[in-house]
Amino acid sequence: MQYIIIDAYNLLYSDKELARLAERDLKRARQGLIKRIVGYAGSKKVRMTLVFDGSQALIQESEMASGRIKIIYSSPPASADDLIIEELDRLSSPRGTAVVTSDNQVAALSRMRGATVVASNKFWLRLQKIGASRRQPGEKPEDISSQEVDEWMDIFSPGSKGKRS
Repeated sequence: MQYIIIDAYNLLYSDKELARLAERDLKRARQGLIKRIVGYAGSKKVRMTLVFDGSQALIQESEMASGRIKIIYSSPPASADDLIIEELDRLSSPRGTAVVTSDNQVAALSRMRGATVVASNKFWLRLQKIGASRRQPGEKPEDISSQEVDEWMDIFSPGSKGKRS
């Protein structure tokens, strides 16, 4: 089973919509990312760890999707980058492990340890393809998300010019 470690905010900000949502509501943006990850994990045989930069006020670690997805928040002074490298160092063999990041330093340190590096924007495209391919031809997309509702409200609310900013 492949193991994927994700620099979570790096991936979140590689999507324009989630990045815009994060400016208004970071918690909802994280939830949107996690929803995509759960969908991806459900379609593949993978274990995944999402590593977010966090604070002491956040839950430090949680598991979901039958233990195949782990979510970790760093606690200062450690950063998500530090925890990603520590996770690689804990593995007996990081070969076969993929690290999703666009951070050059994390990428270089991951490669030095034998992990494969996937750029965040390329992995995001995989997430989008999985979501689209799970629908049958002619099938409508899932219920509209709260993020989509917010975007439509921005476009069509009184006083807007019908354009997204």
